[in-house]
This record gives sequence, structure tokens and C-alpha cells, in this order.
Amino acid sequence: MTNGDHNFIKYEGPAVADHAMDAQKLARSILGLDGAFKKFYSKEKKWVELKPVLRIKTNPSSYEIAAIIAALAYAADKVGLTELTKGFFSEMGKQLAIRKFAQGKELKKEGQPVIEGSKMYITVVNVNGDKNRVEAGTFNRFKEFNKDVALIVEPIEPEQINRMRYGYEVSGQKGEDIVIEADEKEFFVEEETPIIEEDLEEDFDDTLAEEISPIKGKLVAYQALATKYPFQFQPREKQDVYGKRFISCILADESKRDDYIELMKSYVGNVVIYGLGIKDESGRYRKIKITRVDKDEHPSLFQ
Repeated sequence: MTNGDHNFIKYEGPAVADHAMDAQKLARSILGLDGAFKKFYSKEKKWVELKPVLRIKTNPSSYEIAAIIAALAYAADKVGLTELTKGFFSEMGKQLAIRKFAQGKELKKEGQPVIEGSKMYITVVNVNGDKNRVEAGTFNRFKEFNKDVALIVEPIEPEQINRMRYGYEVSGQKGEDIVIEADEKEFFVEEETPIIEEDLEEDFDDTLAEEISPIKGKLVAYQALATKYPFQFQPREKQDVYGKRFISCILADESKRDDYIELMKSYVGNVVIYGLGIKDESGRYRKIKITRVDKDEHPSLFQ
């Protein structure tokens, strides 16, 4: 068994210093790591036969999760257990790294695969045109780990938990930590498909609307050229208030439509929207009339 001290997840920020981290989010991050582990070892019969379990040790004072893998099978193959341990923690490091490189956008393959030793590698290109060589297996399993990775990074929140470190062993030694900052969390959140429940040709009734507080979230162009409601917006803050579902959005100024569509194509981060909202019976917004869209870090955009 490899040294468990080298395999860890550590959260950093003011909430850690104040011992005020959300315990439920920490628990879900552990479930995310365990869920990924079960998916990983189930692909190999030799690993399934070990009856492996992921054992977790937490340090409440630092909100660090240390993980080791143990085998419950009688006379378990120690070589196989070591191989599984190295393989899993290394793969999770690669899954975090490739998402950070992708920046929340689709990666494109370039050229032909290359075989080195016993592994196949491919070259991928991100939205900025940067290139990276990754193992084909890691690339092919990208979507498989989406939900688990999203849970692992869930505790990260601006001004509370503003950083996460993932450490893992490389060739028996501690490798370089993968650091995820709060403004990079968007790269790891699983995108939901917009669910259209509203009549997209229905007029927006201003008499039923109220001014909304600026909301940060993800704006996507859905049938952007075909309907009165060209965008769908998913809140990424105060989801207990706004919900997680996509909200149909109309524009107060139709001349901004092309500007916003181009923004959605080129910008990977959150935006902040302003405008009027109509609530449903539960008190959550079901339609929004957008008067302004800002990039999260540049509030003056499109004023």
C-alpha cells in the first residue's frame, strides 16, 4: 500500500480558519471521491476481486481529507492493491487537470493518437488554442466522472473556501498539487441541459414583474435566433432562493442579442444579469427580462 499521506484533498480559505465550513458539502465531496473510486475499480476484474474500499481520514481543524485504499478480500494481492491505489489517485489528478485545462469548454482532438510504452496519448486543444497531450483513457472517461468531480469541488465558494488542493503520489513520491481556485470552480461543475417548461412565444407581462437583484450564474443561448426568449439562465449563487433550474430569458433591448450570443461563445466564466423577473407559485423566478449582462469580473461590460 502506498503512503496515504500523499493522497489528499485540502480546502483553504477564511471559513477553514473560522471552522465554519459547510459540513454537508464536505460530506458530499467525500461521497464524490468514493463514487469515482467505485467506477474506477469496477472496470477491472482483478481489482473487483480485491473487494477494495476507500478509507477516509478527515482533519476538522484543516478540512483535509486523506484517503487510502484497503482490500477486504482474504489473502489479497498486495501488488494489485498498490497498482489500484496508484492508478486511482493518479487518474483523479488527471481528471482534475484536464478539466482545468478545458476551462469548462469542449476540447478538440488534433492529429493521430501516439503509443508510448503501453499507453496511448492524444493531443487536445482548448478554447484558447492551447495544446496538451493526455492519455486517451483519461480523455475517454471525462464524462464518466463529471458528477463525482463536481461533488469534490462543491465546497469551494468565493470569500469562504477560495481554494482546493489535490495531492497524489507519483512514482512513490509526493507529486505536484493540483490547485483549483474559486474562480475556476465553473470548469468543474457539471452542466445541466436546459429544460424548457415555458411557452417561448408568450409575452413578458411587465405588470407581473419585479426588479431582480443582480444574479450571478451561467447564461446559455438556447434557440437564440428562433424565439422571444433566446437565452436560458442558471443561477450559480443562492440556489436555495433561486433554484438550480434554467430560467427562460427575454431581452429588454433586442439590439443586444448578437452581442450576448458572441459573449456566450467566447467567455467561459459566470455572468451577472440585471432586469425584471416573474415568479412562479413557489416564489422562484420562471421568466426574466434582461436589461444588462456583465462578465463577473468586469461589471461595466455592456452597460
